[in-house]
Amino acid sequence: MITLSDPNQMKLVYTASSQNDLAGVEVGMEAAIKVKDKTYTGKVVQTPLTAPPNSNKAIQDKNAKAIYIQMPELPEGVSIGTQADLTIVTQKRDQVLIIPRAGLRNYMGRDFVQVLDGESRKEVDVEKGIVSATEVEIRKGLSEGQQIILNN
Repeated sequence: MITLSDPNQMKLVYTASSQNDLAGVEVGMEAAIKVKDKTYTGKVVQTPLTAPPNSNKAIQDKNAKAIYIQMPELPEGVSIGTQADLTIVTQKRDQVLIIPRAGLRNYMGRDFVQVLDGESRKEVDVEKGIVSATEVEIRKGLSEGQQIILNN
C-alpha cells in the first residue's frame, strides 16, 4: 500500500498544544506566513470544528488540535517538512494600552497590577481586555506612562 501526494498541493499545518489555543480561528480567515524572511498570505481551510470525521483515533487527536492553511502559490524551494512562522489575527483593537502578561496579577478573582508610586509599590485594580500568550490589553485602571512592576 502506498500513499501518493502532489507536492504542488501542500498545505501548512499548525498543531497547537491545546485546542483552546485555536479558539477564534475560523475557516476563511487570512493568515500571514513567513518563510525564509519573506511573508506570504494564505487562508485557513480547516479547523478542529470543520475536520472531516475519522474512525482513526490518532487522526482524530491530531485534527482536534490542528489547523490547515492553503497558500495560493507555494514559495520556491518549499518542500515537505519546511517550517514557517504563522500569524492569524483573531481579535484586534487599535489605540489600546498593552502590558506584558507577566505584569498582570490575579488573586481571588481580582485582576491588578503593581505600579511604581514614588519609591513604593501600589496595587491598582484593572479591567483586562484581549489576553494573548505574551500581552494583555488593559481597558481601565492604568494610564499611559505609569510604570508597572513585572517581578517581585
